[in-house]
Amino acid sequence: MDVGTLLFFGGMSLAAFLAWLCVWAGEFKGRQ
Repeated sequence: MDVGTLLFFGGMSLAAFLAWLCVWAGEFKGRQ
């Protein structure tokens, strides 16, 4: 596995985590 592939998967997982965090924050604020 080369560095480009590692960075690609790392960026994708980070983007997915940030998207999930935004959705969770929206749900949390919507409940209050």
